[in-house]
Amino acid sequence: MPNERISDIRIERVALELLDQYSITDPGFDIEDLAEAERLEVRRGGLKNIDAWLVRKPEGGGIIRLRDDTPEVGRVRFSIAHEIGHWLLHPGLCQGFLCTAADMVDYARSPEEAEANRFAANLLMPKSWIPAGTWKKDPEFSVTAGLAKDFKTTLTAATRRYVELATHAVVLVFSKNGTVHWSLKSPRAKPLFIERAVSVPANSITRECIDQGKNAGPALVEPDVWFPDWHFDDDSEVFEDVRISTTYGWAMTILWVPELG
Repeated sequence: MPNERISDIRIERVALELLDQYSITDPGFDIEDLAEAERLEVRRGGLKNIDAWLVRKPEGGGIIRLRDDTPEVGRVRFSIAHEIGHWLLHPGLCQGFLCTAADMVDYARSPEEAEANRFAANLLMPKSWIPAGTWKKDPEFSVTAGLAKDFKTTLTAATRRYVELATHAVVLVFSKNGTVHWSLKSPRAKPLFIERAVSVPANSITRECIDQGKNAGPALVEPDVWFPDWHFDDDSEVFEDVRISTTYGWAMTILWVPELG
């Protein structure tokens, strides 16, 4: 029987307590050392259709197995942090978790996968570690790419974390094969609405990027392209910034609405 949904507050608390337990203060900390301290052996190889695999040993402890053909350090670190999340948050759910690449980026999938993703973000990027000057910059991927580099995590995780904590009115849209899969709003962007499971807007910069296989932005876009139901003033502006992955078939879009914050 599935666990009840775990609150974001508890997920953050568990992640911070783990960092405090081992006196970790360096953003580039060794995630494999942390896993081993938690009695989780990290192994590589033997996986093809999934990114990571966690199994609990009957005698105690567990094994995290990773693909051996994942080149991105940030993706490997996030995968391990994700599995540590399962280890700590879902001890009674089942004995094993098979986590695909989609599980690592799709926060609209099962509650347990979303919870493990949120745990990984809190573990790798505690909000108190993010420099205060970050919030004075315009919301764009150059900022979140810098965070991903500094914290050695994925661009998706860093951008989600940025939007969760942003002081601006920002919306992050994640689409795959031209269809919106999920979106995330900063507190000041709560009034705005992005519909799921619909095609990326035809006149958006994102649509152009998908069609041409390139990144673009930040650039101005007509507000009603993404938010047709919101009543904007004639001089209202929306900035759109887009990054795509031709390897994985996804696009991420940052939408900033300055008039809301």
